[in-house]
Amino acid sequence: MFFRANENRVRRGGFSAGLVLALLVLSLCIEVIDLPGFAVAQEFSDESAGTEDHPLDFFLGNMESMTADFSQQLWNADNQLVEAATGKVSIKRPNRFLWSYSSPIEQLILSDGQSLWIYDIELAQATVTPLDDAISATPAMLLSGDSAARESFEVLDYFEASGVSWARLGPVTEGADFNALLIGFRDSVPERLELIDGLSQITQIEFFNVELNPRIANSMFEFTVPDGVDVIGNIE
Repeated sequence: MFFRANENRVRRGGFSAGLVLALLVLSLCIEVIDLPGFAVAQEFSDESAGTEDHPLDFFLGNMESMTADFSQQLWNADNQLVEAATGKVSIKRPNRFLWSYSSPIEQLILSDGQSLWIYDIELAQATVTPLDDAISATPAMLLSGDSAARESFEVLDYFEASGVSWARLGPVTEGADFNALLIGFRDSVPERLELIDGLSQITQIEFFNVELNPRIANSMFEFTVPDGVDVIGNIE
């Protein structure tokens, strides 16, 4: 979750596979959010936390790999639930990740460090994009990029809410696809991401059964095009 997938890819049943890669991107106005689950964002001004030794810094400096189950929701500007999805994610720095959606449709979003693949299993269709073009300077880099990824973001606030340590970040450069990204940690483990895009849509991702720094073979992030699958884009 979070950068955007190819805007021209086929969408079905209201489900945008880029939902997560919308995360691994978000947008601002945290103070006026009034969506289910977003009360935590409204509390930051009352429970501001110190900037030293925040779990975000530990995560960026020490996380090499991660696996988790996740649930994901997209809310529109009218506070209506638009999309919901569940699945599993595996991440290995630098720049390798696999978001595997199990519902509402089966879909894979995968990076081998060089190319970004989006594979719709039922449609038998895969889209490939150079990774640098797809996620450069986006929140995706906070999870899968190296520690230098922090340089693309400005820390706007640290705050505590309901036992979760939050960091609110914004883009350093103008014209970014997102306005703000919130990432919450419990006991130094990432538990939740909340994203707001330029359309005032909010993406929430909650992680479960998180394991930090497990051994993951690079082969997990290699995509082999199955027989009969149409490919959109160029394979180098």
